[in-house]
Amino acid sequence: MLELRPISETVTQVLMSIRRRFLLIALGIILIPVIYLGARTGYRFYRWANFARQPVAEALPALESSDLVSVEDDRWVVFTPANSTPRTGLIFYPGARIDPRAYAPLAQDIAEQGYLVVLLPVRFALANWQPNAAEPVIAAFPNIETWAVGGHSLGGVVAAEFTNTHIQDVDGLVLWAAYPAEDQNLSSQSIDVISIHASQDGLVTVQEVADNKYLLPASTEYVLIEGGNHAQYAWYGNQRNDFTPTIDADSQQAAIVEATLSFLQELEAGTAASE
Repeated sequence: MLELRPISETVTQVLMSIRRRFLLIALGIILIPVIYLGARTGYRFYRWANFARQPVAEALPALESSDLVSVEDDRWVVFTPANSTPRTGLIFYPGARIDPRAYAPLAQDIAEQGYLVVLLPVRFALANWQPNAAEPVIAAFPNIETWAVGGHSLGGVVAAEFTNTHIQDVDGLVLWAAYPAEDQNLSSQSIDVISIHASQDGLVTVQEVADNKYLLPASTEYVLIEGGNHAQYAWYGNQRNDFTPTIDADSQQAAIVEATLSFLQELEAGTAASE
């Protein structure tokens, strides 16, 4: 016989079913925007985390090995003199959001004169996320007797921090358009420093460099490049808020390389004299 359920029980089941469907619909209404916003935020973070100004066409030939310099682009971008055994090395932190390969032409020119040059890729293309990135480089090249650490812009700030916290491992500091953070005062440290800055730099101005001299040793060498700007320290294109240069990139970079080489030569000579 057909079993008849009480009307009240049937109504209760129908109401419960409607309630479950309502809750599922409400949950969907809530979750769909949350999932969408989460995915969008995740995508934006991915783009943010992986964005770096790429080297322009002029930089690319310097990433190829030549008769004078061997280039290895793996864990780091390493430039090794092909016809001599380097005793002095330069570890270089890139500027914020700049692919280290944008500095390849300058690294190639320095390596041609007998120096090891290592360009550091850093997490999120921001050197301050990886301030100790130079540590494994020093460990990987035990034959280097004299180490200079340098950087451009934010990279220079972090290079100064690394120098200050690893003073026993670093012989010289090379600053391109940069000065130390206030909590990394090097004025009392016994360290050779060169500060290269440019008259048309809109991001690290001549006045800023002058105002922050108190953070560096009194013996620091200052080199002003007349007509140079911030972006022309490398090959990544123009930069927002920068000033218009009155010299071309080749001329500015030739001056940067010349000053850096002179510093490295003196650094190496000083190390040799102390042995």
